[in-house]
Amino acid sequence: MLQRIWQVIIAAIWTRRSASRVVLADTGYWLALANPRDAWHRAAVLATERVSQRLVVTWPVITEACHLLGRFGGADAQVRFIDMLRSSVDIHPQGTA
Repeated sequence: MLQRIWQVIIAAIWTRRSASRVVLADTGYWLALANPRDAWHRAAVLATERVSQRLVVTWPVITEACHLLGRFGGADAQVRFIDMLRSSVDIHPQGTA
């Protein structure tokens, strides 16, 4: 079951520049992590605890997550999300290899 959750929440990819594995986190992952009432919250927390690689996120994911976080958590949730991103993930620029 956990493997299925991993497939739904985050996707593992290999970078072209190196053989290191990175984990691409999508919007659903961030929303579930931020909302304890989300059906996927526990799975997102478990995934966070088990991932040893640094997470990668794209600008479209950041934009979408901020918009949706603002709807249920307001500006405070958006600010907490951005602050957390600054310290814990790599932002992948759109359109680069």
